[in-house]
Amino acid sequence: MSCAHLLITQINIQAIVDHERLFTGIELGWLGSVSDVMMWKKSHVWQHRQEYLRDGMLLLANKGYPSSPYVLRPFTEPEVNGQPPVEKQQRCKFNKCLSSQCITVEHAFRMLKGHFWILTLSAV
Repeated sequence: MSCAHLLITQINIQAIVDHERLFTGIELGWLGSVSDVMMWKKSHVWQHRQEYLRDGMLLLANKGYPSSPYVLRPFTEPEVNGQPPVEKQQRCKFNKCLSSQCITVEHAFRMLKGHFWILTLSAV
């Protein structure tokens, strides 16, 4: 008896999405085991950030990315909890605002996966 197995290799996809859910940059081809930070530091956009990110432009990112003059990410729990009450409240409010903006990116990826169902498959 013979069985055919579908082998799916996970790859990372890192994308830049604008406020209208349009993909303006994409980096892919890295194995799933490569960290987001490693992909980001090797990406074309990061290596040419002075050309792409002008006039105070910022990229919104999740907690997995390092802060930089070009990347705005939420405060981590230790960065929030280690503050006096007023600062803690401001940082929580900032995180909530940033999170609501990042939903645009999630919507863009859902739309992409809706058009390309193969992106929804998991490794076996």
